[in-house]
Order: sequence, then C-alpha cells, then structure tokens
Amino acid sequence: MSKRESWEFSFSYGDLAKAAEEQYTEHIERADHWDGQLAELDKQLRASGVQYRDVPMTGGTRTDVVIDVNLKERLDEARRKRAEHERRAEEYAGYVRAFQLQLESDPQGHLLLTVDDIVFGL
Repeated sequence: MSKRESWEFSFSYGDLAKAAEEQYTEHIERADHWDGQLAELDKQLRASGVQYRDVPMTGGTRTDVVIDVNLKERLDEARRKRAEHERRAEEYAGYVRAFQLQLESDPQGHLLLTVDDIVFGL
C-alpha cells in the first residue's frame, strides 16, 4: 500500500457544496452546448443529409436513398454527449443537495476525503 492511499483531506461542507455546484453548472452548460449542436446537425441532416439518386437499370430507373454518414455519426455523438452531461449534472445536483443539507445542519462541519474521493476539482 502506497502512502498516497492513506492520505486524507479535510474539506468544509461549504467548499464541497460550492465545488459540486460548479461541476453541476459545467455539465449543464456542456449539455446545453450539445443540445445546440444536436439541433443544428438535425437541421443539416434534414436539409441536405438525404439524397435521392436515380440509377438507370434495364427497363427504367430505380431510386437509391443515400444518407450523409458523417452527419449521422456527428448527430449520434451529439446525442451521446448530451445524455452523458445530463446524467453527470444530475449526479452533481445530488451532491449539491447532500452537502447543502450537511451545511445547514452543521455550518462548521468538515468531511475527510481520500485521494480516490476527490472528484470535485478542489
């Protein structure tokens, strides 16, 4: 066991609530960004992402439908990213609520965190 695994850090509930709120805000902003990207990509895909091509064949023609795969992949990525940031925002909203409740019940309270616990960017 390395010494790092036994390190402990003391953070006030107020500092933890503030850090969790900042992470929540960051994920909301990123989800909004991806939501905007999703809307723009959806608009592009609907406007120009589908093409109809007439292909000559014996006895006439047939119509092939071609989708812009790059736009479709970007649309899928935007959906994944938006969902990921919405999920993370909800996770941090829970941390915010928990730390604010602790802060209300013990304004001078602190929490000991290990290296593995530190996910708030403090």
